[in-house]
Amino acid sequence: MKKYLIKANRLTGWLFLFVIPVLLFTGYGITGRYEFISRMATAEDYLFIHNLFIYVLIAVFPVHAAINIYFAIRRWGKR
Repeated sequence: MKKYLIKANRLTGWLFLFVIPVLLFTGYGITGRYEFISRMATAEDYLFIHNLFIYVLIAVFPVHAAINIYFAIRRWGKR
């Protein structure tokens, strides 16, 4: 079971590495604060993408956090 938890933890970590920059990029696209981002797509397009990736973040974060909390408690010698 520990092997699968480690794999799930790594997978969620890699998903974070992809999702967080997308959310930042689309967030700036929504605000129109930086012109070079605003020229690539409309604010509505960025809002659509941003809303899709928010759900991914909401799904991935609790899993990643719970696995890391479990491993931290195990490191401290508690069950």
